[in-house]
Order: sequence, then structure tokens, then C-alpha cells
Amino acid sequence: MKRKKLILLTSEFPYGKGETFLETEIAFLASGFDEVLIYSSAASTETKRDLPDNVCSTVFSNRLSKWDKLKALTGFFSNEFRSEKKRVREVYKQEWSRGIRNTALISLFIGKRWKQELEKEIERSKGIDLTFYSYWCTDTALGLALLSQSNPSVKTLSRVHGWDLYFEATSFNYQPYRELIAHNLTCLYPISRKGECYIRDRWKVNPNALRMARLGTREVNEVQPNRIRNILVSCSNLIPLKRVSLIAESLKYVDQVDLEWYHFGDGPRRAKIDKLVEMSRREGVKIHLMGRKSNDEILRWFEENAPNLFINVSTTEGIPVSIMEAMSFGTPVFATDVGGTSEIVSNENGRLLKPDITPAELGRMIQEFFLLNREDGLVMRSNAREMWRKRYNASVNYKQFVEEILE
Repeated sequence: MKRKKLILLTSEFPYGKGETFLETEIAFLASGFDEVLIYSSAASTETKRDLPDNVCSTVFSNRLSKWDKLKALTGFFSNEFRSEKKRVREVYKQEWSRGIRNTALISLFIGKRWKQELEKEIERSKGIDLTFYSYWCTDTALGLALLSQSNPSVKTLSRVHGWDLYFEATSFNYQPYRELIAHNLTCLYPISRKGECYIRDRWKVNPNALRMARLGTREVNEVQPNRIRNILVSCSNLIPLKRVSLIAESLKYVDQVDLEWYHFGDGPRRAKIDKLVEMSRREGVKIHLMGRKSNDEILRWFEENAPNLFINVSTTEGIPVSIMEAMSFGTPVFATDVGGTSEIVSNENGRLLKPDITPAELGRMIQEFFLLNREDGLVMRSNAREMWRKRYNASVNYKQFVEEILE
């Protein structure tokens, strides 16, 4: 029997602290394949997380020099570029703007670099059953699509999450080469039902295969709500689409209960959040900006502090893993009704928030939650834990995913 080898393409993992959700999935991938090789685009390899014994990693940078960007202009003469230009105009009914043009040129150049690199892996792995898996449907997935064109017998697949799915999540309302990717990859795996529908309806493609594969988190002990302190928690990068500033501003309108807000995560908006926190401080509200922590540190904090409520107010999402983790502890969730969030959050296990919610509205809803009677709060916690158990248990979801890609 041929040895089975998986080539996994990531943005950062196992380096740095990002893509924490892969810390769980990698164990299931390692158990299904004889060998796993991770190609990471990490900018730094200073920090590396532990990996199973049969998993190793290497770095292949997506960074482009000025010379690379000039070479990308040769894409003007390619069939892929001309087809994409026609598709944007005739299928998407969009203007072929400078931003879209440049995105398409750079994406194609990076995709071709990935193709060339991975062709070397095919040469090195003769006699081995290879599977190529892009964790994000970005330029790495395009590289796999180009690889499939010249190596049709190779199995290639990609997950599709949120920012790599929705046109609206991008600066130019555009995701490059969706038709080329869908037509050439062996299978696309959106993480939500909404993502599955969006691929058909907005990408306007007919993929070789399209199967939803939910993410999941590992089982933890359900914790009882903190009865001494009212604890609100959020976890995300400090970037515009996560709108952490909205949470900070909303606390000005919480005036009937004392509470503590903990936020895990860091990013370019940190200075602005610091200023908002100072403006939002009032007696009875304590704010703790915890910075970037490892996944294990955050889960340990949940277990030790038993927060009452988790909140996510992003403008766009797939289905946040942070929400899955919160619900695994039985923590109710407030989250904006964007992307696939409605597939995990409901008024039975938290509250779905309208996307354009104001700070005052959010503050009042937070206050109402903390004024709920104990019985209603416990029902909500039980429903949160049950949602995690039914749909987002890693042991079920990742085992099924690995079995499918091994077929």
C-alpha cells in the first residue's frame, strides 16, 4: 500500500501565535496520514508550536520584491488573466478597476510561484499518494488549481472560511480567480451552509465537488457561571472589521450592573482601543486588555474565570472558532448576524445582533443579559453547550473530514 502524505498550506501555523484552530485539527490530520508537511507563509519562525512526530514544516514566503511586482505584469498576456477580466465584467457585472486588475495580477503571480514550488514536491514524492490541502481559499488555493491543470491525478482541496469567501469582505468587492479554483480543485470545503450557498450564488461557479466541513474545538469541562463577578469576554485581532471599539463604546451605556470586560487579542487598532477604554471607564466597569495569548492560555482562563457572556461584533465572519470555544464551556454568546454566525448563535443560546447595532443598543442588551434571572441564564448556558456538542465537536468533525479526504 502506498504511503499517504499530506501537504498542508497555511498562512502562519505552526509559527507565531495565529491560526490557533489548526492546533486541534493537526492532530487528526497526523493520525490519518503517514506524513504531513506544512508549507507556511509565516514572516517569522522565531516561535514554533509543538507538532505530532510525523509532521514537519517549512516556510515559503508570499512576500514580493519590487522586481517580483514588475514581473507580475507579464500576467497581462496570460489566458488566465484575460479570462478573469472577461468574467469580472460579464459574470460579476463589475467595473474592471485598477484595484481589481492589480489584485488579479499579483494573485496570479503568487499562485504560479506556489505551483512551481509544489511541482518539486511531486517530483520528490514519486510513489507516494499525495494530497494537497490549502487551509485558506487564497493564492495558495489558486496555486493548487494551477497545479491540478498540469497534474490532474493529484488530489487538491481547500477550505473556505469568511474573509476568503465573501466579496464584500475585501477592499474592491472581489475575490480573484474563483471560477479557475472551483473548476480545478478536487473539492472545496466551506465551513458553513451559508458559505456553501454563497459559492454557488455569488461566485457563480459549478465546482468539481462542494461539501460543507464544519470546524470544531476540543472538549472541555463545562463550567458553572461566575456568581461573584459579572464577566464579559471577547477574543479577536484588533482590526477594523472586528469592531472591538464598538464593545468599548457600548460599556458607557451599562449603568445598572457592575461588570468586568476582558479582551484577548492585539493588532493595529490597539492605540485607538486604549483611548476608547479611557473614555469608557466608569465606576463599576473594569476593563482588561489582555493582549495576544496562546490558545491554551485562553482556554485555561475560561476554565478558571467562568465568564458569563462572550461577544463578537464583526462586520463579516465565517463561523468564528472563538464562539465555538466559548460555547464548549457553556458560555452564552452575543454576535452580529453576519456570515455563517446564525448557524451557531441564536436567541436560545445568546443573542443575534443586527449588523448595524449602535453602542447604545449594544450596551442596553449587555445590561439586560446581566439582569436576567438565574434560571433563564442557566437555560441559555445549557443551550450553548448543546449547540457545541451537536455541531462543533472537533472529535466528530475532524475525524469525519480526514476520513473523507482519504477516500
